[in-house]
Amino acid sequence: MRTIITPAAIALAALAGCPAPPVTGSGGTEAGAPAAGPALGVLPAGLYFRNGYLRYATAREWPDPTCAAALGPFADEAAAGEALRRAEPAAAGPGYPLVLHTDELRLADRDADGVVIVLGLYADAEEARALVAASGLAEARVLPLMDYESSLSVESRTAPDGTDRFGPARHVVRIAPGPAVPAYSRPAIEELRARRETDAAGPAVAPACHLPAGSWFVVSDDELWEVGREWAPVRCGDQPAFVPWTSTLLETLVEPLDGGGWRMVQVGDVSCDVPCFCEWPVREDGSRAVEGNDPASGCCCPPVCAGGGCS
Repeated sequence: MRTIITPAAIALAALAGCPAPPVTGSGGTEAGAPAAGPALGVLPAGLYFRNGYLRYATAREWPDPTCAAALGPFADEAAAGEALRRAEPAAAGPGYPLVLHTDELRLADRDADGVVIVLGLYADAEEARALVAASGLAEARVLPLMDYESSLSVESRTAPDGTDRFGPARHVVRIAPGPAVPAYSRPAIEELRARRETDAAGPAVAPACHLPAGSWFVVSDDELWEVGREWAPVRCGDQPAFVPWTSTLLETLVEPLDGGGWRMVQVGDVSCDVPCFCEWPVREDGSRAVEGNDPASGCCCPPVCAGGGCS
């Protein structure tokens, strides 16, 4: 759900942040990007322009994109997966290509429906066209996006159960770069939660499967927020499962920094309308630098108001 951030909330959010770790890399050629480096005019990789929390977390005031250099949309997920493999060498830089549902991205064509593979987001359509031309992908094109105000009216809807909802009806959950991630059944995550709350020991909880980096799944809004910002819904085969929120690319952005290099920021938690953020350096190949295999190594949660009640 989109929330308007008040000045008081912003001040608290600033207190909730961690000092940024040093960022490595300063441009040059990165895997999956054009040899000349990040494309001219490319904006941060992520939905910061649709998410008020991420907008606050950006290192500087980025403009909203007006268009995406992209493939799709694809109604068939297998076709989208094939397109993603073709798109990776043509991506605009670290963090790209993005895999997004049209419900999240909000194309100007309101009838468009399916998964979009985004090579780059741009405020300037000419720069987007330049990336499309350089990509060598016959199916790549420039897709105009809704502006912020227009997207708000479309995201207000009535759910099948008759309740009023706000926000995308469908999302893409994508596993972040790094090692394979264990996914757990619903009973397993309840057991893990109970052990954490009681500090109880016990035998290792077996995962239902391990999901490789880059795996992605289309999920409903209800599925996403069932245990939101702690676990994220995925699938092991045809069975529902969950992975740690911080092992996904949900509510993330990857942006270049003025001093060189890139960073990834993720909304790690929100309490009392105050977000706290996770932050990792991003290497030139687009992978993030985590400590060991701990995807939450860049987080500093809960936010300052946790445990203090909400007014």
